[in-house]
Amino acid sequence: MNFQEILNYKNIAIQASKNSSEILLKRFSEVSTINKWEKSQNALVTEADIESDDAIISILSKTNNNILSEESLHKEKNSDLTWLIDPLCGTVPFSLGMSHWGTNIALHGKNELLMGLVTLPLSNEYIFAAKGYGVELNGNILNSFSPYKELSRATIALEIDGGDAWKKLIKSELQWISSVGQVNSFSSVSYPIAQLCLGRLGGAVFYGIESVHIAAGAIISEESGMKVSDEKNNPIDWNNNLEKHIVIIAWPNIHEQLLDKIAN
Repeated sequence: MNFQEILNYKNIAIQASKNSSEILLKRFSEVSTINKWEKSQNALVTEADIESDDAIISILSKTNNNILSEESLHKEKNSDLTWLIDPLCGTVPFSLGMSHWGTNIALHGKNELLMGLVTLPLSNEYIFAAKGYGVELNGNILNSFSPYKELSRATIALEIDGGDAWKKLIKSELQWISSVGQVNSFSSVSYPIAQLCLGRLGGAVFYGIESVHIAAGAIISEESGMKVSDEKNNPIDWNNNLEKHIVIIAWPNIHEQLLDKIAN
């Protein structure tokens, strides 16, 4: 895409995010009475998720691109571009009145991510990146650096979807956390990704995650100078929304150390 196309899509995504943020902030102020249910086991959804999804799609659908959202059917059109949407990333903390939530909007082209937008409505922050054009925080250039050199002193986000997954992984695949300074879990992707890009975390490890949740954060992280890979240092396949077993996002020195510890 040329610069003008990027600018146009950026403005559309930001408008969609603003409309969504207004709804989410209103719903968050009355969260104690919000309707919520499980769409499947350990998959909480609230009416805020659905309303945010509707608000985002009503704007993005004007572009005539494909749309893939966590909360609605895949809308296929004759386009090489696909919007990937998580209209409320962090439904559990949102429903509990906690601040660890946001929205994710990414644009995927032929075999690559083209842009991403992560929004944290409570702090009135959005982080945007387009491939090859760097990262912006609320429209201003964002330059961040790793706050850590050693994994043993770093704070790492660990996100695992649901209690059953925790039970399985803690027995077999989480030995590496003993090599980390601190481990935090936010039940969100947008929140720890934002903290990474703001230079507050050393890295994040996500288990069992789909593209709609993490695509926006992945391209923003890469444009920030971070590494994004699976546990074998292979690039992530963004051409489908299949669950990815592990996605590691971290500053280069921490990423290398995480790969070593996870492998061993």
